[in-house]
Amino acid sequence: MARAEFIQLKLCERFSLRDRLIRSRLEGRSAAETISDVPQLYWQSGHPWHEVNLWFFNQAKLVSLGLRDIKTLHAIAVSMKFYMSFLESERLSWDVFPDKYAERCLVIFRGYLVKLRVDGELAPSTCKRRMNDVLKFYDWLLEMKMLDRKVLPFRKERNEIPIFNAAGVKRTLVTYRRDLS
Repeated sequence: MARAEFIQLKLCERFSLRDRLIRSRLEGRSAAETISDVPQLYWQSGHPWHEVNLWFFNQAKLVSLGLRDIKTLHAIAVSMKFYMSFLESERLSWDVFPDKYAERCLVIFRGYLVKLRVDGELAPSTCKRRMNDVLKFYDWLLEMKMLDRKVLPFRKERNEIPIFNAAGVKRTLVTYRRDLS
């Protein structure tokens, strides 16, 4: 079964320009040198899940800047560990997406969560949280170009909503909807 460990993460001061801009807006706050209890996930075989652990490191930077709470990171780790356990029990690979949509790990996982919700084993809010955490991880993988874009893990639809202010100036609010949310 998948397992989680919590480590001390020492951050270096090498931040991107975007991170520096965020830090400058935080009025003198500086990144903590060490962040306690950063989650790390390991497969049943004992091997780390490198990609999700890298995502946790990325999230830890937000914790050090005061933009995210470490408890949020722990909640995400619970969701990802649950997903890992599911993948191991079903013998599915997290990064393989067959052409047949119904055979994709995320679609099967969503079906599993729906079944747990219907059977009363998980609350609807818990199911939604777990699915959204997993989808955020895949969104991050796509953003970082760590997944092959030939076959996307889920369908994402862009929705543009025109908004006019009192002066008649048009702005557009862009939202995204995933078919698995």
